[in-house]
Amino acid sequence: MLRDIGVGVAVLVKNQEEEVLLLKRKNKLGNGCWSTPGGHLEKNESIVHCAMRECQEEIGIKINEFTFLGVTNDIHQDENTHYISIWMMATIDKESVIIPEEREVAAYGWYNIDEFSEQLFLPFKELLHNKYLTTGITYSINTD
Repeated sequence: MLRDIGVGVAVLVKNQEEEVLLLKRKNKLGNGCWSTPGGHLEKNESIVHCAMRECQEEIGIKINEFTFLGVTNDIHQDENTHYISIWMMATIDKESVIIPEEREVAAYGWYNIDEFSEQLFLPFKELLHNKYLTTGITYSINTD
């Protein structure tokens, strides 16, 4: 029986051509699946700061404006875990991505999500299924 529910923050990163940056996961949960930058919300961390930190760690850029997309309830039966994922969105220049030598990312690329047919990580699949990709609320953070 599941007792703990984790909280994650994920960022749908798009470019000016409306392509989505997808990362092939190389860690325990969702290994081999494609998803967006994201990770655990740390204690005393705001959602926006978590989104900013995960983008810095996973795609090598500092983003300080995000749009709220939605929340997914993700029950990973095979791994016996349960997460609530908070989804944000950001638009960046395609050339600004610098994937660090990172143990979490096996591959990455810019894709038209409607044409992508590889296996998706459960939270991202839930986000697409719920069709949150058309509206949102924009939040900015001053990093000066």
